[in-house]
Amino acid sequence: MDIYIFNKNLEFIDNIDMAKSVIIAKKYTGCGDFEIYMSAALFKSDVLAIENYISYGDIFGIIESIKIETDAESGNHVTIAGRNIESILDRRIIMSQTVFNGTVEDYIRKIVDENCINPYDQDRKIPQITLSARKGYTERIEIQCTYENLLGHIIEVCSSYNIGFRMIFDESIKKFVFELYKGIDRSVSNTNVLPVLFSKEYDNLLSTEYSLDTSLFKNVALVAGEGEGIERKKVMVGRKSKGLERRECFIDAREISTNNGEISQEEYEGQLRVKGNTSLSDCSLIETIEGAIVQNQFIFEKDFFLGDIVTIKNEYGLTLDSRIVETDIVEDETGFRVIPIFEKGV
Repeated sequence: MDIYIFNKNLEFIDNIDMAKSVIIAKKYTGCGDFEIYMSAALFKSDVLAIENYISYGDIFGIIESIKIETDAESGNHVTIAGRNIESILDRRIIMSQTVFNGTVEDYIRKIVDENCINPYDQDRKIPQITLSARKGYTERIEIQCTYENLLGHIIEVCSSYNIGFRMIFDESIKKFVFELYKGIDRSVSNTNVLPVLFSKEYDNLLSTEYSLDTSLFKNVALVAGEGEGIERKKVMVGRKSKGLERRECFIDAREISTNNGEISQEEYEGQLRVKGNTSLSDCSLIETIEGAIVQNQFIFEKDFFLGDIVTIKNEYGLTLDSRIVETDIVEDETGFRVIPIFEKGV
């Protein structure tokens, strides 16, 4: 596995081709990370330096930690770790009140532009970021946001709408291009594209780890906005459920304001509902499957991709149409493998 190193000016300076192990995690609606474990004899402090970049395929990461271990028996080793390039969005907050009613795509593009690319305060500008062309996604959102962490907020919104985001390095302009994207339904029930099925019967599923946890599950939320006591503005969001099936929570949305009547009651309640539904998505009942696969019939990033929906069938007859929310790419002394992590929201 060749890992390419770029300096802070995004200029290529060196490569690593003899690491003992490399683990790179890619996430659909989040920020992945990486870890490179290598002999200390290969370590160059001016190359593998904090804030320099690593590149593997279409993945860029930024070095955030260096750990050097000395051992007389096993030798000296270095671990280089960091997060993928989307992590630079974590360095900004949404500085001013943003009130928006339109498409999710335009909203995400707006907060990236206003807080990274064309901010009012030029000290906040990140020159390395630019936006891709619009994709034309039609999902709509009515939202108000102030002072939230930019990366965290993008993750929260994109997770609610099952839209992925990533930043791709364009070497011709030496910039990271921020874009939204959507996975494709490749489950066995789809009728548009070749379905992707992982199962023992296909000899492409080595092992699975299945989990289902309901302990943090909530399906109804009381969202309270501005005001005091019984005068607080409130809305209820969530599923229609009753009895033991109803699981309630409270969401404090006091930061959402009508701006002294500037925002209508209808618009304001819409913003509270978005806040409630987005927060409820963090409390959803989630089924997850982590699978070790064999790439024979289906090859990652050829036949299926991060964000796609595929079908998983384990040896106990459990069948799930699940989205690939993360892929761990691993190369070490045992070889190269891709470990997809699937998630089904209920």
